[in-house]
Amino acid sequence: LRECVTRFGAQVEAVLSKYGKGIIHEQFILRRLSEAAIDTYAMAVTLSRVTRAINQAFSTAEHERILTTIFCNEAHQRVMANLTSLTTSAHLSHDQQMSKVAKEVFKEGSVVATPALKI
Repeated sequence: LRECVTRFGAQVEAVLSKYGKGIIHEQFILRRLSEAAIDTYAMAVTLSRVTRAINQAFSTAEHERILTTIFCNEAHQRVMANLTSLTTSAHLSHDQQMSKVAKEVFKEGSVVATPALKI
């Protein structure tokens, strides 16, 4: 969790330094940041719950600990992937292509491609 929080803070700072107020127009970046924030928050909540279960010696504490470990491992991987993708040129190029397609579809009001069978 600590690594996720630290990395999240650094990435938010880097993104804001790069885009400033223009960040509101960077929907793909904001989606990745929001998914990382949601997973980080969910890890904190889950860890809090399992800590309480362990401290109060609930009969389900061991089961909750296992579930928490599984969830946090998976969430950690998602957070790191989302934050890493913010600076990976392949992801940024993909975002540009997605944006171009979205603008073309919006402009045309539908899918731009012609029917393959011309029926």
